[in-house]
Amino acid sequence: MNFPEVSTHSSLVLKASGISLPVTKLRQDVVKLMNTALRIFTQDARETSMLAGCGAECLFGLTWKKSDVMFESDADVIMINKTYKVHGHIVELERAEALYPKLNHVLHQPDNTCPGYARLAVKHKYSDLLHKHDLQGMVFLQNNMKEQMYQISRNVFPDNNVSVHGPAVTSANLLIDTIKFLQAGCTIPMNFKLNEYRPATSTFKDIDVVPCLRGDKWPGEAAEWVTRQRLVSWPTEQTIQKIIKSGYILAGVGSKESKHSEIQWRISFNEAEQFLIETFNETQIHCIWLLKSLKTQLSKKAGKNITSYTMQNVMYWCLEEKSNEYWQASNLVCCFCFCISKLKFFVKTQYLPNYFIIKRNLLILSEFSITLQKETISYLERVLENPKASIISCLPKCDISDETPILERKIEEVFIMEWIAARTTILTDYCIFPCPVWDLYDGYNIEKSFQRCENATEKMSTINYSQPYVKTLINCMAILQYSIFVKEREIDKQISDIDKRKKCLKYMKLGFKGDKTNSRLRIATCYLDNSVKGKYQILKIIRRVTDKKYVGNLLKNYQFLNQTRNEVFKKFENITRKRQNSEIEIYNSVIDEDLTYQDPYKTFKLFKQLKKDGHEVGSYKLCKLIWNECCFDVTFMPAEVSILPKPAALELCIDPGKNRVSFNPISYGFLLEFLWHVKNDSIIKERKKVIEKMEDRIKSIPEGQQSTELNFITYCCALQQDYYSASRYLIRSFKLNPVETNVAYLYIKYIINLLMRTMR
Repeated sequence: MNFPEVSTHSSLVLKASGISLPVTKLRQDVVKLMNTALRIFTQDARETSMLAGCGAECLFGLTWKKSDVMFESDADVIMINKTYKVHGHIVELERAEALYPKLNHVLHQPDNTCPGYARLAVKHKYSDLLHKHDLQGMVFLQNNMKEQMYQISRNVFPDNNVSVHGPAVTSANLLIDTIKFLQAGCTIPMNFKLNEYRPATSTFKDIDVVPCLRGDKWPGEAAEWVTRQRLVSWPTEQTIQKIIKSGYILAGVGSKESKHSEIQWRISFNEAEQFLIETFNETQIHCIWLLKSLKTQLSKKAGKNITSYTMQNVMYWCLEEKSNEYWQASNLVCCFCFCISKLKFFVKTQYLPNYFIIKRNLLILSEFSITLQKETISYLERVLENPKASIISCLPKCDISDETPILERKIEEVFIMEWIAARTTILTDYCIFPCPVWDLYDGYNIEKSFQRCENATEKMSTINYSQPYVKTLINCMAILQYSIFVKEREIDKQISDIDKRKKCLKYMKLGFKGDKTNSRLRIATCYLDNSVKGKYQILKIIRRVTDKKYVGNLLKNYQFLNQTRNEVFKKFENITRKRQNSEIEIYNSVIDEDLTYQDPYKTFKLFKQLKKDGHEVGSYKLCKLIWNECCFDVTFMPAEVSILPKPAALELCIDPGKNRVSFNPISYGFLLEFLWHVKNDSIIKERKKVIEKMEDRIKSIPEGQQSTELNFITYCCALQQDYYSASRYLIRSFKLNPVETNVAYLYIKYIINLLMRTMR
């Protein structure tokens, strides 16, 4: 059987639909950056997260417009609880208990009755998870993490469609809900980081958050995989060693065929599978895409017995039998048929072995009746009889000509648009969501927070496209270095160490570069406190924020970025062929530079230079929006409280549960501007102008942040000795947010106490 023409043509259609090796690598690099950054930033946190499954594999079609090119799937976010340490041997556990007494230590015990599942024996009863006594009198950890997360998510997002599905908590509208939650000035800490991962365009139906434990060492159940005799050298020895070091995941779900499913944990190899998929060549990507696409049709016959994960395992087994020379574009039909034949064999034998744990059967026979098996086999035989028709039915419905030159041109255009989508996904996530850098801070411990930021900067500097995060880290180091200086100055009033002052100034200069609001206003706070810059220079820095018309709040940022990006794509698709040729040429030169330097700032600089030369392309507007017009909240941490103006410090300290405070940049900028006028003895008229501006801006600030703005105005009016206006703003603030953690409550309580004293 050989269909070279059908194979080559099908490969071209898939590439023209955004399913190609270069596009897949672009998307996977985005995920790698996000996962690596989170791993670094949460190294000392109780939890860490990573995108896994379909969202990390990036084996889908177009991401920049709605089409039938992609099969719908869920995005899987793995949330690892780092307070638990999993051990393979009792001796190892006892040794670790002595070294790490604050961690919860559990012993991994394979469940031989259900291969691929384990029980976790505990020596001590921990308070945050339920337990179950086994028949032998041992105590095992119950897999109820997902139920706990479900309760948390219901409290945080009461109106969201949240449910428990297998080992996961599934959420349908999480992205917008999270943005609204953050913009509303939330005080409840987010216990799981879902927001870092959702792509700017909705590629997934839902988000599945899977709470897990992690095993650092390769499990005994998968020992056979390491020593397995393979027909070809896939995976390579280098990949095998990399996989072994990646460990494994324990997801909180038991076997459907077990009586003790509540104490079983499913062994998963998310990182290992990601490493395998990253080794795929283009034809292998096309083949797995076709298999998963066929699964959608096959599920009508086989029900839930044949899943995307089933197809993935079939692909792994096939890759161990055929060399790389077999997996070529001209041989795509044969590759597809080989995989279908393998699946048919597994269904016939009623045994589809898990690729890593060969004793685990992925077919749940209690749910896969003989009738369903026969229908499935019959369907697969029809596919093999006419593979050409089956492949064509799986191919994306492209509204383009089948002619090869047109398809080849479309491949070039699609790569450009997917490059724009991949790059703006990174930058959109950076713009919209709280930077994970804040997880490095250790409460009020300035020195430890500084050390963590310094270590993270060193690690992040080696990662492609991480420059925005590196600049944020340097900004944090600048503020913390100044906080150390302030702390030492308070201890020794005579301190005048020139070297320390120079060190502060050096970090501040570096920390000033970055986004236009958060970075600048944090540094301006230090400048204002210490007058290290000329007074009019400081005012100029502040007014660069307060005088500028930024996009707005988080939700507006997100909506406007998506709208602008869609306009860029639409314009690119609709421009004349002659103009498109010119634009493609420009884009190709920019992309070459971008892939070489992997630096968003250099890419934006290149777009700016092209505009100066009279070659403006759509992405210039998009980059300009991200770097010059997005409104970043100004965030401070407890370790930085000593440098904050009093009203801002109160907002942070009033609630002991707060691990950070974020201010609307315009609101905070006006506060700094007013305090600048007070410090420099400006005329009353100038101060009143600032208060009027603050009042005018209240309605444009997100509702959750308006009470803070009113508290700032209250403070400014009090400094003016305009107590009547101060009291009015105070009452407005408390009416808007009538809780004890509103600073207005503190002020009102203080005033009432004063009045009661005068009445005695």
